[in-house]
Amino acid sequence: MAKEVVVLLSGYSNVDELEKKVHRIVSAPAVPILVDLEGITFILPSVVREIVRLYKHCKKSSVSFRLINMSPGVRETFDTLNLTKRFEELR
Repeated sequence: MAKEVVVLLSGYSNVDELEKKVHRIVSAPAVPILVDLEGITFILPSVVREIVRLYKHCKKSSVSFRLINMSPGVRETFDTLNLTKRFEELR
């Protein structure tokens, strides 16, 4: 079993690919999730929706969920949506 799943958002060219990845993760046995935002300077609402979906899955399953490498622009989006405090960011 994997120790954790790292989701590299910069590797997705569209939200459909990300949705498929999220579906595979939430369908698998629960493991800690790290969402790596490295290289992301702007984030679409549809991507935020998928991150929230992953977060809710983790919370329901009592699994660790973290956002890492968040740029100031992405942090501003999460602040605007009042989501920053929900997601603990590792530095």
